[in-house]
Amino acid sequence: MAVSKKRARWYKLIIVAFTLLLVFIALKVYVGPAPNASGLTDWQHFNDSLNLANKAFAENHPHKFTDRPRKVEKDSGIYRIAVLGDSFIWGDGLPYDSAWSHKLEQRILVKYDSVEVMHWGRNGWQTKQEFEFYATEGKKYKPDLLIIGYVDNDPDMGRFEHMHWDFRNNYWWLYKIWPSLAEKILADSYGKSYANWLKRLYGDENMSIYKQLWTEFIDTLDAHNQDYFVVLTPACLAYSCDEYYLKIAPVFDTLGLEYINLIPASTEKLSGYSYEELLANPANYHPGTKMTNVFADEVLKYLETSGRLPVNAQ
Repeated sequence: MAVSKKRARWYKLIIVAFTLLLVFIALKVYVGPAPNASGLTDWQHFNDSLNLANKAFAENHPHKFTDRPRKVEKDSGIYRIAVLGDSFIWGDGLPYDSAWSHKLEQRILVKYDSVEVMHWGRNGWQTKQEFEFYATEGKKYKPDLLIIGYVDNDPDMGRFEHMHWDFRNNYWWLYKIWPSLAEKILADSYGKSYANWLKRLYGDENMSIYKQLWTEFIDTLDAHNQDYFVVLTPACLAYSCDEYYLKIAPVFDTLGLEYINLIPASTEKLSGYSYEELLANPANYHPGTKMTNVFADEVLKYLETSGRLPVNAQ
C-alpha cells in the first residue's frame, strides 16, 4: 500500500512537471510574433540590417548589383574593369563597399587616373550564372579587362541540393525554447549537408560537366577579344575551406586559364587570426574585412605586375 502511494505521488510530480514544461513551451512559442532568423541574436540583427542596406542600394542598379548604374558605352580614354562574381562581390555580411572588388577600386583610384571598376556580383551566383550574364549583358559594356572571382561552390550546375541557407527560419520555435542548443544542432546539420554537397560538386561527373561549361565560357570570351583572368578567393583559411580551391587549380591549368590563387598570400598574412576573426561577422561565414583587404591588395599587385593598368599613375 505504501509503495502504491509513493508511486502515485511520483506520478503526480511527473504530471505537474510535464504540465509546467508545456506551459513554458507555450509561453515561449506563442507569446509575441514568431521571429525569423534575423531576430535570434544581436549579431543576426546586425547581419540582416547590413544585407537589407545592400539590397536597397542594389535596387537602383538595373541588374541588382551593389554598384552605381553605368553607361553601356564607356567614356573616351577610360580603362574599364569589370569584376564578375557572387556574394563575395555583392558584399554579403559586409557593407557593400567593404567587398573586395570595391576595395580594389578604392586602391586603384588612389594611384591611377582614367580607370573605371564595375562590380558584377549577385548572391547565389555560380560560374553558370556568371557566364550567362556576360554572354547576354556583360559583353555589351565591352570591359577592357574582366576579372572573374572563383569561390569553392562555383561548380554548382544545379544537379544537387543541400540544406537551405535560411534553415533557421524553419525552426524559429526551437530557437524560442533553447536558442544556443538550436543554433548548435542546426548549424552542425547545415555544415554537414553543405560539406557533402561540395564533395559531390567535385566528383568526376560534375567536374566533367563544369569543365565543358568553362570551355564554352572561354570560347565566348575569346570571340569578343576579352582580356580576363580568374581570382581564387578562399572563404576562410581552414583546410576545409582550401581543399577545393586546390583541386580546381589543375582543372584551370588544363584549360589554359590565367588565374591567381590567393590562398598562399592570405595564409601568410592572416594565419595569426582565428577563424572567427576572419568572418564577415559572427552571424555570417563570408570573408571579413581582413580577408577582403588581402584580396584587394593582391589583385592590385597582380594588375600592376602584369602591366594591365594605364601608365598614368598619380
